[in-house]
Amino acid sequence: MSKQATLERRRAARLETERAAAARELRTRRLWRLGAAAAAAAVIVAGANAALPRPRLERAARVAAGAERQNRLWAFLEAFYARQGSENSGYVTDALLRDVSKAAGVDAGSALGQADSAFATARLRRADADATRIGVTGTPTLTVRRGSGPERVLAASPLDAAAVQAELDRKAAR
Repeated sequence: MSKQATLERRRAARLETERAAAARELRTRRLWRLGAAAAAAAVIVAGANAALPRPRLERAARVAAGAERQNRLWAFLEAFYARQGSENSGYVTDALLRDVSKAAGVDAGSALGQADSAFATARLRRADADATRIGVTGTPTLTVRRGSGPERVLAASPLDAAAVQAELDRKAAR
């Protein structure tokens, strides 16, 4: 193989690595925003529905804020939803939150310690305000935003992937 071909192959490999890194970074930012929206939705529902055990759900949201401080919010939310129990069953305990933290690669002691922090309180207030501003009334809720325009609740049921895709395609066609 010629020296020129070797240099071209290395350049192509470097460019592919850079493209993959940029794609991962973009996915991470999008997932973080999705995780933040999910946390906001969970907090607003906990506050709006007296039938739900608000203190336990709020505790989970506060520990999620601790996971956010460790740049592991999305992983925490993913692990939390994977272990979600039946509504009104009291499944959200500190033991569950420790288990979720461990599964998400979060320092559980630090995340639980952040639960009563000013950061967690501010994060939940911001999530409540964002959810109210956007019009989130329950979970799950998906929102969309075009460019720097306003964020809006997606009209399709988040539980119907085909309906979500159709609604996203419709919004993108505008």
